Formats: sequence, C-alpha cells, structure tokens
Amino acid sequence: MADINNKKRKRVFKFDKFRTSLQEEACKAVFEGLCDVFVCMPTGAGKSLLYQLPAVLLPGVTLVISPLLALIQDQVTQLKDKGVKASALNSKTKKSERISIMADLNLVTPNIKLLYVTPELLATDSFRSLMGDLRKRGKLSLLVVDEAHCVSQWGHDFRPDFLKIKDFRVINKCPCVALTATANKSVQKDVVLQLKMENLKTFTASVFRFVGIVHEPYFNNVRYYLDDD
Repeated sequence: MADINNKKRKRVFKFDKFRTSLQEEACKAVFEGLCDVFVCMPTGAGKSLLYQLPAVLLPGVTLVISPLLALIQDQVTQLKDKGVKASALNSKTKKSERISIMADLNLVTPNIKLLYVTPELLATDSFRSLMGDLRKRGKLSLLVVDEAHCVSQWGHDFRPDFLKIKDFRVINKCPCVALTATANKSVQKDVVLQLKMENLKTFTASVFRFVGIVHEPYFNNVRYYLDDD
C-alpha cells in the first residue's frame, strides 16, 4: 500500500517535506481512512493538500463539496496542471463535459480522482443515486467538506443545503474530512455534530490569535478576526 511519503508526493505536488508536523499528521490521518478528520487551519497553511494527496494515492474517487464555483474552478485547474484527473459537476458544466464525467464515474475503475460539487447538487436524487452506486462498487474513497463552517447555523456563511450532507453520510458510509479556516469553538462543535462525524481526529492551528484583516475574494468581502479564547 502506498503512503503519504511516496514518490508521487514529490512528482505531483513538487515538495520534499511537509510544512509542519501538524500538516503531516493530518494528511496521514486522512490517508489511513480509519476515522473522520476535522481540520481548522488558517488560509495558506496547506489545507487542500490534506485531502488532495490522499485522493491521488487512494484507489477510488474523492468527493469534494465546496460552496463556491470560483474556488472549485481554481482547484480543478490547479490539479489538472499537476496532471491529476480532477473534474467538477455544477450548473456551469457543459453538457458534453457532464456526459464525459458521468461515463467515467460508471467505469469499473473510474479515472477521476477528485470530483468537486456544490452542496446543492449533492442534495439531488440523481446525484445521490450515482454516488450510491459508486460506494457499492467500493470506489468512493473520501467525502471532503471544504469551507465547512458553512454547515453551521452559527457560522457567518451558513448555507442550508450543507445540512443535507449528514443525510448523504448516513447512506454512504465513507471517511469524512471537514476543513475550514474560520471557525470558532462553537462553530467547530456544531460542524462535527451536523456532519455526524464519529471516531474523530481534530487538527487545529492558531486562527484567532491576533486582530487582523483578511481579504477573501471568493466571498467578496473583508473579515476582521479577533482572538476567540
């Protein structure tokens, strides 16, 4: 079985070692798939790698739920530039591309390693049926919830369709990874509850230790963060 320190890490993601021991331990926990993983790390700490590297190494498809089409497109483009088979299904996906993606997912062994979708698509019966078939064939490796603070009604970017993820989890049993950069302790607890995360490992780095200004182009606003303790 592969491990997170194999040659693909250097060849695909172009780095010799992890930024921090916390990043390495979190990535290892995701890859091993023995538990659900919650990650709260600031922007720029390398959260995406925590699921993208395991997704490349694992044999099945990693499903990534993200609320922002612009962010999804950036992630997919960056992965494709690295030679990783990544795709997105959403309202902007062209019909020809949608047909190609669906055909790939129905292969005995899909070529797609990461599939990015919005929570709204996840809530549809047709998509749930597709993912259910993938799970039954043992080809659904991970469920990743990016911008996970959107799950919580206490979060600043709450999205109601995120609440339907827990129903998806009940039917499709696979390890869940939740990632966010902007969740205080109350929001973190609510995210874990709403996603029905069990046998949990939590990895957190300091996010609220200073007063600062963070420009977030995808959310089109500016947020001010203050120590949460």
